[in-house]
Amino acid sequence: MCLDDGSDAGTDKDCIDSWDDVVTVVGGSDLWALVGGTGPSIYKTDVTGNVIIGANTMPTGANAASRLALVGSGTSGPRLYISDTTGNPEINFALSTAAGDHWAIYADTTGGTATNQLRFWAPNAAGAGVNQFAFTNEGAMIFYGWQAESFAVNVTITGNYGKIDSNVAGISNCRAPGCSGNFGSGTALTLTATPDATRYFGHWSGGSGASAVCNGVMTPTCSFTTTAASIPIAASFNTNPELKIIVTGGTVGVSNVDSTTDPLDCFTGSTCYYSNWSPTSPSTVSFFAQGGNITIWSGDCTSVAGTTTKTCVIGPGGFGVNNRTITATFETVAPTAPVFNPNTVPVSNIQSTSVNLTADVTDGGSTITTRGFCVSSTTANPTLALGSPTCQSAGSGAGSFGTVNRTGLTPGTLYHVTAYATNSIGTTYTTPDVTFTTQTAVVPPSIGSPTVGTITSSGATLGATVTSDGGASVTARGTCWATTVNPTTNCVSQGTGTGSFTHARTGMPSSTLIHYRGYATNSAGTSYTADATFTTLPAGGGYTLTLTISPAGGGTITCSTDGFSFGACAATYTSGTSLWLEATGLGFNDFSSWSAGSGSAAACSAAANRFTNPCTFTITSNSAVTAIFAPI
Repeated sequence: MCLDDGSDAGTDKDCIDSWDDVVTVVGGSDLWALVGGTGPSIYKTDVTGNVIIGANTMPTGANAASRLALVGSGTSGPRLYISDTTGNPEINFALSTAAGDHWAIYADTTGGTATNQLRFWAPNAAGAGVNQFAFTNEGAMIFYGWQAESFAVNVTITGNYGKIDSNVAGISNCRAPGCSGNFGSGTALTLTATPDATRYFGHWSGGSGASAVCNGVMTPTCSFTTTAASIPIAASFNTNPELKIIVTGGTVGVSNVDSTTDPLDCFTGSTCYYSNWSPTSPSTVSFFAQGGNITIWSGDCTSVAGTTTKTCVIGPGGFGVNNRTITATFETVAPTAPVFNPNTVPVSNIQSTSVNLTADVTDGGSTITTRGFCVSSTTANPTLALGSPTCQSAGSGAGSFGTVNRTGLTPGTLYHVTAYATNSIGTTYTTPDVTFTTQTAVVPPSIGSPTVGTITSSGATLGATVTSDGGASVTARGTCWATTVNPTTNCVSQGTGTGSFTHARTGMPSSTLIHYRGYATNSAGTSYTADATFTTLPAGGGYTLTLTISPAGGGTITCSTDGFSFGACAATYTSGTSLWLEATGLGFNDFSSWSAGSGSAAACSAAANRFTNPCTFTITSNSAVTAIFAPI
């Protein structure tokens, strides 16, 4: 048999004459060869002589870089493999395999019995063969030298009144505050909650991902399939059975609860759990609607009472044994624009350039995003269309606006004011508008004449009256005193605002003429009263009274403080004392007139009183007077 390798343009043939020839060296230029030796062989070589396809024996030596081989040798039997560039098989179908194989699919005859019908095999790091997995003749799959990756399931427990266990190894006797266990991805996991004696399981919560299916479940088992991620879950145990309330719209309240427990509130869109209260058993527990008309109760209500505001009743004895769930569904009420109550703007503290405003509003079922006041001197019922500064915001939300001080107004001007509030439905204004007139331009306050009373040797009670604030708040008012005219020192405040005031002033020298006046202050300035005077008492505590008789021995003078009882006159008298002076002639003399009066006693020698006997006056300073007597 001859095949041309093409190396000599067909002029030379490379031939093998019989199957009996033993070929020991394959020519480097052979492309195909049929050879005979220990048995018939066929192979194809590359240009370097390395076998590309071969049969019979496993290529060695120069043939080690074989890419594909069909071989048979001795007891090895037929074999098909694809080798790498170093001659190690990548895929090997055989009865047995070498340590250098990367993968092998073959029947295992260990012990003479084919226990594995199909085996996937690869070497370990040391080069020794390691089974990865195998299918057995019993239809099972066996894993060798391989462990699945695991992920944590983290359990949090509230209330140390029970335990959590898993259906597969990983979590056992788990108690508060919690624990964790590792599980392979794809594990069908069931967690079981077991409460202690006389205690109760509440509900599952906190689940995320695979465990989210358990959230809100009040039965003691939680089942899910693990994933390639950490998984959280929480469980609660309680001393009493748990009540679950689901609310759609409105608010749910609870009545007929024992006196040691606060009423319950569960708001719109909420799911609420209660376990810290227990009605006395047997009892009737009533749940009623707040904030809207309930459409339907569902769940563990024993009965439903009422028509418009319906009440869910559990009992008697319906609660206190097992967990309960009730659902309140409220009718949907369409929101409206905000509503003012009252529909007006109360106005106060009107000044020349400012005013205090307030209002109160409900949201109509939709959040108020802005609210405020519009104040205009030109437009009645002002609106937001007038822009700023006519309209100014006073925040957002429902309820009272509080007291808002609006400034920057013009003195002596008529203003229109409305309050406004805006939600998703629209804007509402107070109607009709409210009007007010600011005060005229601010001037200093007006203050009347000063007053004095209760004079002592070191002070007196001083005061005045503020008759007008001048168009702005009176921030201070009081009195000043000095020993010189128009004092601006020794000033002390006595309150604020308009009206009369008095206060005790001290620290004055005795027997001294004191100048004093009142003052009042606002934003425009300070006003003073006219200057006034009084004399403090002597250090001994009174005013002196000096009496003279002319001619000497012509008569006597007696004194009275009540106008009836006359007697000897004192040398001094307390300020403000009323005195009567009576002159009595001696011998052939009789009273003629009063003369040379000074101080308070000057009233006696005045033309209208000089012949009046007795003479009366109130002593407020050191005084003197002379009684004139004449023969009969």
